[in-house]
Amino acid sequence: MPFASPLVDDFLFLATKKAGRKTQLQTWTEERLTESAGPGDRPRNEELLAWKLETGPFKDKSVVRLGDRAGREIAYLKIFTGSNGNHAGFEKERANRAKVQEALDASPSCRVRIPQSYGSLNIGSTVYHLESASNGEKMSNIVRRLGYFDDASRVEHDFRLICDRIVELTPVLQGVSDLPPIDRSWLQIPSQLATQSELVSMIEHRRYFSRATRETPTTWIQHGDFSIENTHLNGITGELHVFDWGDLADGFPPLYDVIEFFVSVAYLTRADERTRFESEEERWLASFRALFFTESSFGVLASRLISQVCERLGVSPEQFPSLLLDFLIIRCSYYAASSVQHRVHVRVLQACVDKLEWLQQRWGSIRVPEAVVAK
Repeated sequence: MPFASPLVDDFLFLATKKAGRKTQLQTWTEERLTESAGPGDRPRNEELLAWKLETGPFKDKSVVRLGDRAGREIAYLKIFTGSNGNHAGFEKERANRAKVQEALDASPSCRVRIPQSYGSLNIGSTVYHLESASNGEKMSNIVRRLGYFDDASRVEHDFRLICDRIVELTPVLQGVSDLPPIDRSWLQIPSQLATQSELVSMIEHRRYFSRATRETPTTWIQHGDFSIENTHLNGITGELHVFDWGDLADGFPPLYDVIEFFVSVAYLTRADERTRFESEEERWLASFRALFFTESSFGVLASRLISQVCERLGVSPEQFPSLLLDFLIIRCSYYAASSVQHRVHVRVLQACVDKLEWLQQRWGSIRVPEAVVAK
C-alpha cells in the first residue's frame, strides 16, 4: 500500500522453485547471453553463471551482476520495478547510447567503450534490461582503496589515462546529432543568492556565459554526469568504459565533464581525512577546497592534467575560473533544491567568487597554443 512504503524495506527476490527448474528470467537471460557470445567465447549456461544482486531500500532500479565461477563479469541485468519513471529515463539513456556508439564506430582510435544492449524483458510490472559488462574496474572502487592517494605515481597514471580518454571522447561527442540542449533555466544563478546583488554582479561579469560579452560562447555536447561512479578503467589496456548516458546533451560549457570527474573523486587531504566533520555537507566543502583552493598534491596534479586537456582541446587555461563558475551554476540546478549537493554547490559558488583573483592568477600563468574542437 502507498502509505506503507516509507515504513517497509524494498526487496527484490530472484528465486527458482525447484532445483534444476529455470524461471522465465533465467531462460531468457541465458538465451540472450548465448546469442551475444562471440566466436572465441566459451558457452554460457546456468552452471557457469553467478548472480550478484545490488539494490537498496526504496530504489526503483536494481542491478544484477552476472559472472562465471572464476569471478569474471559477463553482463549486467538492470531491473526496474514499480514506477515507470526510471524505466522511461533508461529508454532515453539507451537511445543516447546508440547515437554515441555510432559516433564511436566512426572513430576507431578512441578507446572509450559503452555498454552493448542484449535486450529487454517485461514480466508483470517489472522490466529487465541486459547489457554487456565492462572489463575494467569501477573508478569509485579504485580511488576509495585504502592508501590509494599515497602512491603518487599510480594516481597520476590512472588520472592521466582518464584525461586521455576524455580528450579522445570530446570531439567524438560533437558529432552526435539530434540532441536537445540543456534546460536554459540551469544557467540561472541560484535563487538563494538573489539578494546578494554584489555577488550576483560579480558572477555575471566573470562567468563563461557572461551577459557582458557580445560573442556567442562556444558550447559542447557532454556526457553530463561523467563521475567516478559512471566510469570503469582498465589500467592495462587504457580503455575507459562509460555508463549512464541519460544526461547527454548539447549546450554545456567546455570542460564540464572533466571538471565533474575530478569533483566526484571527493578527495581529502591527509589532515582532513582525520577530521570528524559535522555533516556530509562540510566534508564535501573540504573536498572542493582541497581540489581548487589549495596546493594539495591532488589539487596540483588535477590543475596540471586539466591544463593539458585545455591545450589538447583548444581551451585557454585563463578561461578555467569562468568555466568553473558556470559548471557550479549548472550543478546547482542539476540537484534537487533540498539536497546536500545543491547546498554544497551553492556554497562553493560563493567561495569561488571570493577566490576568483587567486584562481585567475593560478590559471592565468599557464599558456597553451590555440586550437579548435571540431563540431
